[in-house]
Amino acid sequence: MAAARVGARRHCCVRFSLREREGKLIEMSRLDFSRKLLLGVLGYVPGDINCLMVLPMGKGFDVSFRTPGLLASFWNKLESVKEKFEMFNIERLTDDAAKTVVIKMYNETVEVEDILTWLGRYCIIRGPAQKVVDLDGIWIGSWRIPVRLAEDKKGYGGFRHLPSLMVLGENRGLVYYQGQPKLCRKCGEYGHLAEACKALVCNRCRELGHLAAECPTGRRCNLCGSAEHMFRYCPDSFANRTKKNRVEVRERQREEEAKAQEEGEKEVRAELEEKTKELSADVAENGGRVEIRAAADVAGNEEVAEKGTAADVAGNEEVAEKGTAAEVAGNEEVAEKGTAAGGAGKGGVVESGTAAELAGREGVASGSRAAEEEEGR
Repeated sequence: MAAARVGARRHCCVRFSLREREGKLIEMSRLDFSRKLLLGVLGYVPGDINCLMVLPMGKGFDVSFRTPGLLASFWNKLESVKEKFEMFNIERLTDDAAKTVVIKMYNETVEVEDILTWLGRYCIIRGPAQKVVDLDGIWIGSWRIPVRLAEDKKGYGGFRHLPSLMVLGENRGLVYYQGQPKLCRKCGEYGHLAEACKALVCNRCRELGHLAAECPTGRRCNLCGSAEHMFRYCPDSFANRTKKNRVEVRERQREEEAKAQEEGEKEVRAELEEKTKELSADVAENGGRVEIRAAADVAGNEEVAEKGTAADVAGNEEVAEKGTAAEVAGNEEVAEKGTAAGGAGKGGVVESGTAAELAGREGVASGSRAAEEEEGR
């Protein structure tokens, strides 16, 4: 049978392994260990002990306390009575550094990222934050965050414990976790409360040894602890990081757009240069062909022109000859017809005129004779 290994999930448990002396294992009974050391030296009562087990082969004892607070008090008490436990190798079976912190904020708009940033100054964040809800599933304004406390030999229980009050700008919150010691809210030390604290604590920089009126550094950012800015302008705050990321994204987009535009212009220029080269090559290659074709076209056109001119001349001469002959024949025919018609017309007119003139003269002569006869009568 083997004892539970160190690091296994045990609650508020400590292992006391007996050492060897002169090659032999030191022996101690369970009752002597309980009465002389736990109840006698450390001052616990039976109600403080949850379980006391003997290891196989009598090699030691496993002690589990009822509460994390009692376990934490054990480590503090052990510092002052180490010589009484020189016969043991003492090991932690419980990971006292692993805690689940509950932070109660009084403003639900506080970003959980800022809460995690604040916690990161004092401990290691082991997982994502979760909202604490009631039986109806309604968020109560608190956050549950798994953390790991930092080791500090001078701290309570060998750890650097978290402040019980958290301040972010104008927002305040309370910090709770199992095994949290009652530390002074003023100086952070164990053993007294703020009402009985005699230490000088600066309300501006939260450092010990001077008051706010004598503070050499002035107020500090209560998110990152820097004296160069306040929480509102802290570069680690969620709002400022988001704003910065937006600006960086916009600048990156502009750079990418400018780069893409420049690359596009380069591609267009390259295409134009390639096309220009192709056109130049085509012109150089086809230049001779164009000259040959032009010469052939000129020679062909001249031949066609000559043939066309000769044909036109021959055609015109033939037409002219035909037209002249037709015109001469027509004129002769017209002349003949006109002469005949003219002769016939003039003959008729002459004959008619002569007859009329003769008839008139005969009438006049008859009238004159008749008049002369009247006068004779």
